[in-house]
Amino acid sequence: MVSAVMLSCSGCSEPTIHHAQNKLLDIQVLSHGHDNGGEFCADFILTSTQVEWFFSRAKILDARLLHDKFDILPCWVRGTGKSVQGTWNWEIRAGGTARKVFENGTIELLGCDNCDAVLMSEKAYPKK
Repeated sequence: MVSAVMLSCSGCSEPTIHHAQNKLLDIQVLSHGHDNGGEFCADFILTSTQVEWFFSRAKILDARLLHDKFDILPCWVRGTGKSVQGTWNWEIRAGGTARKVFENGTIELLGCDNCDAVLMSEKAYPKK
């Protein structure tokens, strides 16, 4: 549950991410799918290039701001990534939310309010 997860960054809602920290070294898309009730988005798919584009624009948010500002949609794409922060698993949802789970258990919640170009593209989210 994304809303139950708290960031280790207390007191900050949108910390600055230095460009070197945000540089992605290896993005792998491993799976895509949807939660119960999300059959309408069964075709939500992102390429590794689209994932990298998303993460380059997403901001780290606390759970409250993520909940208040974004819709948590049932469509998801999951994979792994590497950066100077280490190796992590990630999940991006069609509503512009994401999370990174690092090897040490640290979780970052992210949101991107200007990523519709990727999240709503024909390839990523076919219109029915």
